[in-house]
Amino acid sequence: MVAIFLVSPIEARVSIIASTLTAVTLLFYVSERLRESALRKLDYWNKKVLTPEYRVLEGLALLFSAEYRADHLGRDRDLLKRYARYGRFVSLYPKNFIPTLSMAQRYLIEYDKVYQKILQEGNRRLGPALFDTVTLFVAIGLQKRSNDDATKVENHRKVLEWAEKTEPGITDKFTNVCNLTLAALTSLRADVETFYVENQLALS
Repeated sequence: MVAIFLVSPIEARVSIIASTLTAVTLLFYVSERLRESALRKLDYWNKKVLTPEYRVLEGLALLFSAEYRADHLGRDRDLLKRYARYGRFVSLYPKNFIPTLSMAQRYLIEYDKVYQKILQEGNRRLGPALFDTVTLFVAIGLQKRSNDDATKVENHRKVLEWAEKTEPGITDKFTNVCNLTLAALTSLRADVETFYVENQLALS
């Protein structure tokens, strides 16, 4: 560049400077366009997956529709894994979110399998009108008793005792899978919260 300036006439120097400024401006423009494009994609996946998941990943409510929620987690995992990227190396979702989604899905499926066995026993012993999941959670200590009377809770404990005769250890298995599922869902929610803070996002 120095050599060109020494031998070039004034017009050539002006042309070189103008070309250099144009290149710098173009790079800045492209960079801004890329940034805007990435932000648009990030906003899209925030609205499509992250915010909806965040709003439901709390409390025992998900266990009332475990199979449905497992299907949705699997769908969201596949969508994010396949499409929620910018370029080859930038993921538009929290770090480790894909494996945690898979783990939560597996726990939900396992929970539903165990729950169905207890539900079948409860319906057989108490009847569909008297057996309910909330009281079952109270009976295993997963939820505090509120308006459930002691007799109702005791009847659900007996359901677990009857289920134990058919499948020994099912109460512990059910309690453990409940806790594992809730822990995985809590982890997902925490991942989304961290991702929001790191990327200055808000719930959509």
